[in-house]
Amino acid sequence: MRTEWLVNFYALMSFGLETTVTVFRTDGEIVARNPDLASQIGKNNRNGPLFQEQLPRSPTGVYWARSMLDGKERLAAYRLIPDLNLVVYTGIDSGSVFAAWQSRSLWFVAEVALTTILVLFLLLWGAGMIRREHLVQKRALEAEGAARQLDADLHQARRDTLTGLPARGLFLEIAEGLRRSAKKKGAILAFLYIDLDGFKGVNDRHGHEQGDKVLRTVAEIMRRTTRDGDLLGRLGGDEFVICLSGHAPDVRAVATGVAARIIKEVRDLDLGVGCSIGIGLTAEDCDDLACALHLADAAMYRAKKAGKGAWSIHEPAQEPCLSCNSEMVA
Repeated sequence: MRTEWLVNFYALMSFGLETTVTVFRTDGEIVARNPDLASQIGKNNRNGPLFQEQLPRSPTGVYWARSMLDGKERLAAYRLIPDLNLVVYTGIDSGSVFAAWQSRSLWFVAEVALTTILVLFLLLWGAGMIRREHLVQKRALEAEGAARQLDADLHQARRDTLTGLPARGLFLEIAEGLRRSAKKKGAILAFLYIDLDGFKGVNDRHGHEQGDKVLRTVAEIMRRTTRDGDLLGRLGGDEFVICLSGHAPDVRAVATGVAARIIKEVRDLDLGVGCSIGIGLTAEDCDDLACALHLADAAMYRAKKAGKGAWSIHEPAQEPCLSCNSEMVA
C-alpha cells in the first residue's frame, strides 16, 4: 500500500480537529503519518511512551501522551495488529479535545472508530489480496507440476518396461517429428528393422529370464552403436527398429555401417542368437513412415532367406512403395 494514498484518503475525511494518524511498524519505525508525512516517515518512536509503556501492558488502549516527534500533548488511541506487524495510532491535540468536548465528544469517538476500522479494513484487504495472489500462484505452480508429472508418467507408460526403449506407438510419434524435421532440412530417414535369429530357441532351452537378458543386451548394443540423435524402439517380441536421419548418400552408408556392427556384436555375445536387419529409406517422392517400415521389414525377410545373420537394404526395383502404388491405382 502506498503511504501517500493512505494520507490523502484520511485528509479527504476532514474531521475538523487537530488530529494525527500514524502507522508504525512494531519496531517503532513510521511508515505513514498525517500530517507531516514527508518529514516524519522513516523516523523511529520505539523509545516513546507508546512502545515503552502502553504496548507492553496492552495491545490496545487510550492514554494521554506528549509526542516525541513534535512535542504536542494528545489524547491518543492505539491498536496493535500482530498479523501485519503494525501499530495504528490516532491522536487529538489536547486543546482541541477540551474546546470541542461537549459538542463533538460522541462524534469524535465515532470518527476515530470509523477511521481505525477503515485503516484496518484497508490494511487487511491489502494483506488478503497478497495472500490470495500467493495462493493463486502456488496453485498454478502445483497444477503445472502435476501436468508435467502426468505427461512424464504417460510418456514412461508408452515405453517398453524391459528395455526402456519407446514402444511402437511412441516410436512412431517421435519418428513423425523426425520426418517433418528432416523434410525441412532436405534430409531423409533410414529405418533398420531388426529381428533376432534363434531367439525362440533361447527361451525354450534356458527360459524367459535368459531371453529377457538377451533382449536387454541387444537394446544396449543398439544404444552403443547409434548416435545421440538417432531413435531406437522395440516393436514387440524380438523385433527392434532404429530410425536414422541424414542426407543421401551419407545416411545409406551410416545405416549399413550400423547394421553391420549390430550383427557382429550380437553374434559375438555367443548366446545362441544372431540378428537379421532390413533397411528402408524414405524418399522425396514418398516419405510415408508406414511405407518405409514395411520396406525395411521386407528387406529383413530377404536377409533371413539369404542365410540370416546379415543385412539387406531395400532397392526401388525390388518392391514398389505401397503408398505411391495405391495412389496410382486410385
